[in-house]
Amino acid sequence: LTQVLQEKQYGKIYIMLGMNELGYGNTQMYLDKYQEVLQKIKEWQPEAVVYVMANLHVSREKNNFESEFNNININDKNAAAASLANGTDVFYLDANPLFTDEEGFLNAELTFDGVHLYAKHYDVWREFLLEHAVEPKEVSHGDDQVTFVGTE
Repeated sequence: LTQVLQEKQYGKIYIMLGMNELGYGNTQMYLDKYQEVLQKIKEWQPEAVVYVMANLHVSREKNNFESEFNNININDKNAAAASLANGTDVFYLDANPLFTDEEGFLNAELTFDGVHLYAKHYDVWREFLLEHAVEPKEVSHGDDQVTFVGTE
């Protein structure tokens, strides 16, 4: 990651952290570590818009079977991640409504293990990201400021 983010400047960076870390430490530790990662990204990519993405919920079966991989824990971490958004150059995106059932569980038909989507559903996710991006728009006053506008 260090090498990739230092070799080239990007306009947008999408980041999703924490699913594999659900069983390590508490939410405050998760938030502290996420802030460190975000700080490094902003140091290496000062002009980039960063999208902090929510971890997807798990299926009902996975939720009921696991002590750490459950939606209560995921929602707690997602709320912490959402607090990192500043509405200027860091935004929070939650694609869960695309993939969850009416009770908030990952739709079992979309996953092979209760956690990960089948690859054939990635296009839905990609479209969501395209629809919820912000585009830099030059301010027409002749100055160098940039304003971010949503496409929703």
